[in-house]
Amino acid sequence: MLSPDTTYPLKGGCTCGAVRYQINTPPLWVNCCHCTWCQRETGTAFALNLLIESDRAPLLPPSTSTSTSTSPQPAKTETETETITIPTPSSSGRGQQIIRCATCHVALWSHYGDHGPFVKCVRVGTLDEAWRVGPDAHIFVKEAVGWVRGGLLELEGGEGEREGAGKGGKVRVVEEFFDLEEVWPVESLERRRVIMPLVERWRAEREGGAGEKG
Repeated sequence: MLSPDTTYPLKGGCTCGAVRYQINTPPLWVNCCHCTWCQRETGTAFALNLLIESDRAPLLPPSTSTSTSTSPQPAKTETETETITIPTPSSSGRGQQIIRCATCHVALWSHYGDHGPFVKCVRVGTLDEAWRVGPDAHIFVKEAVGWVRGGLLELEGGEGEREGAGKGGKVRVVEEFFDLEEVWPVESLERRRVIMPLVERWRAEREGGAGEKG
């Protein structure tokens, strides 16, 4: 869900300014995840993640406040930027790679096992105008802290859709997860199909490498 007056790109970054990025197009989807993994990893009640193809969320030069030079600097790739990658478990069992600034250690985005490096799950709170982005769905509500779960389920009539500012004017509330093919808008599904051959190849190479090591 995006504010009606949202224009692109949206920019964001870490606290110290060493890592900057921008979102060039509307996201595939925005999830508010209430699983206990996300609670522990963020130190709060839930995580708000904006899903976007990695090539639509390029990195930018560091902000001037942390740069040693005032001259323009070229954008960098993820491997060239001062980030650290933290392998972390996830509710799906496929794990995730959390990308953090190497200086201030703020978590900026994750790569999950279902789409690998081809989709960034950007932490919405790291956007400069985070207020513009809200959830299309609340997931793993069965694990939500009581005061959040009460507002989402008991007071709202249980699992299902709510009137809201999500895609199609709805915000989905589910106990666990959902079938993307049944929930995502057509445009997002078409964009996902474009990257899936790359994802499948990445998975095969990953599984093959694991087999050789074993």
